[in-house]
Amino acid sequence: MVDTLADRIRQRILHNDIEPGALLRQGALASAYGVSRMPVREALRQLEAEPAGVESKAEVPEKRVG
Repeated sequence: MVDTLADRIRQRILHNDIEPGALLRQGALASAYGVSRMPVREALRQLEAEPAGVESKAEVPEKRVG
C-alpha cells in the first residue's frame, strides 16, 4: 500500500498536479486517498529519500515538494 501511495503522489508531482514548494499535509493526503496518516507518512518518507523528492520539516506532519 505504501509503495502504491508513493507512486500516486509521485505521479501528481511529476504531472505538476502538486506544484514545487507546495506543502503536503499528511491529514489532507490521508483523506484524499482514503487511508490513515501512517501509510501517508511512510510514502512521504519514501519520496523524501529519492533524488528531487520532498523536503521534510522536522517533527511537522507535512512535507514540502522540493
